[in-house]
Amino acid sequence: MQGAPVDGAAIDGPLLVELYGPRAWAPLWTTAKDKELRPRVASVLEQIRKAGDEGLDPAWYHPKQIERLVGASTDAQKAQLEMLLSDAVMHYAAHVRDGAFRPDKRTGDGWVQPTDLDPTQVAEEAARSADPGSYLATFVPTDPTYVRFRDEFARHREAASGKGLPPVADGPKLAVGSKGSRVKALRAHLEATGDLRAGDPATDPELFDEEVKAALEAFQKRHGLAVDGVVTTKTRAALNGGAGRGRARQLQIAMEKFRWLPRDLGRRHVFINIPEQRLHLRDGGRSDLEMNVVVGKPTWQTPEFSAEMSEIVFNPPWNVPPKIAREEVLPRIKSDPSYLKRHDMRMRGRGRTIPLIQQAPGPRNPLGRAKFNFPNGFDVYLHDTPNKGPFRAADRRLSHGCVRVADAKGLAAAILAKDSGGGAARQKAALSSFQTRAVALGEKLPVHIVYFTAWPNDEGEIVYRGDVYRRDAKLDARWGKPRGLRKPAPVAPPPVRTDDEDDDVARGVQPSATGVEATPGSPGQPGPVPGAAVVGPARTASDRGPAASAAAGTVAAARRARPSTAAPGAPVGGAIDSRSGAVAADVGSPPGPGGGSESPTRGAGDPEPLSP
Repeated sequence: MQGAPVDGAAIDGPLLVELYGPRAWAPLWTTAKDKELRPRVASVLEQIRKAGDEGLDPAWYHPKQIERLVGASTDAQKAQLEMLLSDAVMHYAAHVRDGAFRPDKRTGDGWVQPTDLDPTQVAEEAARSADPGSYLATFVPTDPTYVRFRDEFARHREAASGKGLPPVADGPKLAVGSKGSRVKALRAHLEATGDLRAGDPATDPELFDEEVKAALEAFQKRHGLAVDGVVTTKTRAALNGGAGRGRARQLQIAMEKFRWLPRDLGRRHVFINIPEQRLHLRDGGRSDLEMNVVVGKPTWQTPEFSAEMSEIVFNPPWNVPPKIAREEVLPRIKSDPSYLKRHDMRMRGRGRTIPLIQQAPGPRNPLGRAKFNFPNGFDVYLHDTPNKGPFRAADRRLSHGCVRVADAKGLAAAILAKDSGGGAARQKAALSSFQTRAVALGEKLPVHIVYFTAWPNDEGEIVYRGDVYRRDAKLDARWGKPRGLRKPAPVAPPPVRTDDEDDDVARGVQPSATGVEATPGSPGQPGPVPGAAVVGPARTASDRGPAASAAAGTVAAARRARPSTAAPGAPVGGAIDSRSGAVAADVGSPPGPGGGSESPTRGAGDPEPLSP
């Protein structure tokens, strides 16, 4: 939201050109008589002043400047009021519905397909409405999850408005029987988080009793800590960084990121929250199945996106990406000529620079017994693994972008049990041997890989996790500069080509529509799917009506102050480089050790097994 200032407020000049140019600069608001205009402006002001309840800054929507200009008598002042009102209603509606910011692929946010409305249509409909504030209220999300965020945000926002809570000071562990000022501070924190009821006057405020222990255990469970009812260093850090301002900002960011999600997640869908490092198979708002997952390392992060699962490949072979072949496999072959044979690998020909290597299905295969395909531009998928050790760890950031699931067979069975394609029987048949079999889903299943450090569980309690990739911190750093708007013009992002696909093209092999390589028994990586973004330069108008000549001059100045090349609504994904950046194109099968316990098939002299 940049541009020439109007009464001290920065307006979006190019957007106003898009709105008023086609109207020959005829006003939308200030044609009304003063007595009719005042209640309509008051209605707008009442709604935009509630922006703080949604985690947005009301100052972004010029309430002070609008109020000051109500009842203006000069043409110049009316022109200013006109522009401020239109700018405010367009940005408020877009920000509260679709988000005040956009995911930044440079920080690893991934690709979230924009669902932008037409801001100029919003301004026109608001101006025609007898109660424009009520019209703007229709853009506020009503999803129960969002409402739960907002309620929790209001509570922490209120706590943050005071002087804040005293920290739980460093010292020995606190447990049942402890006494002193540190316990009193602990009680205050647990009351602020809602885990402990306000103290009974008869209760000793400096005593750590069973009631405090139960409240602390509830706090620890929601924050992913060891549930032992003892204030350790980690628990104390969570307490001191939580109630009030810290949690309020965390919830504010969660509300913003919720606005990025698709309007309809699907009644039945797979939901993977990266900071929680858990998978949920949800149906009707509740989890039918949950399990631990392994996500990407901080240096090779799992991206955020939504896609649709189309098939499950049982006993998948692994087409070793060129990067792993070059950096891992070829050096091992050089030192051990029997390496390929011992690991059920074979040469499939030659790519542009190095041999094409495939590992056959079997107990040595790092994809395990099942791979879940949902075509996306990141070449990310879910898969089994023979190495189960890491699933018992608290920190499971070990992969190179793909998501390993703790119970792939159970997940496949749960998905196919309610699938119209009748795949449950085929799963049983597929797992009776190590022959590769792809089972297409009768109905595609939405998959959402998200990043929420705060999220309501099935009981409606907000659970908190750490900012494992620092994405919240990066969004927080740009919070003061909300995005500008443009009329939506859907554009597909550039396709993302993986190293595997490059080699397939070199060999003349074309992938199938499902993303499985056409060569029999050799499933490839899922291909990219198009998304949409908001792009398009501001339009100009050659005809300017005399009724808005003052407004036109100010808008023109705003337009010059903000070159159209700034394009705040440019595609989020852009061209994702296939060989660099936080999200690499061969993210599905990266190099590096698998971590955790050894594979049962590892040879005595082998290095760590390869793993996606």
